[in-house]
Amino acid sequence: MTTTIEEDNEYFSLNAKYAKNKRSPGFYPLIESLASVEDKFTILRDDGYMCDYKGYIITPSDSNSIDEFDLSMYKDSDGIAHAKLVRQSKSNGRTERFEFEGIPYHSKAYQSVLIFLTDTKANGEFYFLSFGFQQYRNEEGLLFRQGLAVTGKSLRSGSMISQNFILLSQDLAEQNSVYIPGLLKSPANEFCVPVEIAHNLAKQHPEVEHLLQTLADSINHTAENIYIFNEDIILQLNRLPLSTVDRIKALLLLKGEAIIPDKNYYVANSKYSGFAKNYLLKNNS
Repeated sequence: MTTTIEEDNEYFSLNAKYAKNKRSPGFYPLIESLASVEDKFTILRDDGYMCDYKGYIITPSDSNSIDEFDLSMYKDSDGIAHAKLVRQSKSNGRTERFEFEGIPYHSKAYQSVLIFLTDTKANGEFYFLSFGFQQYRNEEGLLFRQGLAVTGKSLRSGSMISQNFILLSQDLAEQNSVYIPGLLKSPANEFCVPVEIAHNLAKQHPEVEHLLQTLADSINHTAENIYIFNEDIILQLNRLPLSTVDRIKALLLLKGEAIIPDKNYYVANSKYSGFAKNYLLKNNS
């Protein structure tokens, strides 16, 4: 369903009026802050997104364990879209439950969905989620999306984290959970895997074994103990007998063990601040 700018502005005005009358700390002020660019940012309208999703993300703590979360996008009685995220995190034998709420926006300039979610206990915890927008014209709706998440490492830590997350419209079969770590790695097209680890994977997964055998003479090596894989090249090679599905399976299994980060930390107290003060800026004066 396509809409005109006038219809979008009318919808935005309705939402702004709703927010003013039913103000809730955390996300309604965001609506008013976007008033000057209301033709570029509108609250998500597409019914194809209104669904319950299963998500996966690396826990924001120092642990590299994978947390599952439930994300619901729905419309209230006034037709306004909302988002609710519930994350379960296991630590030291106990499970913690975190709940976040927000409003999903459609960024027309970037063709993206943006959701800023704050915790319902008002502790100051948050998630910023972003993923590509696609207009859905049938009942199928969103099935899979890989996106960018930004959150804090922990309260009062002064450290922000950016990382991948994925959304699925259905629960994942247990045997397919082995592909999740590869999907949560940094979205680099080229990645490195130690040779020993690659061959251990090959013993467990025939897709990896077939890929390594087929590419035996053409996989790049570094110091003879590292394999370098290029996703685009492997997926486009015509001479490979492997199906596209088996190539992707092998790549995700290998990428899950790759020497690339799954989280990027941004620490306020940088170890380079002294260098900036005493050298970089000093030379400018």
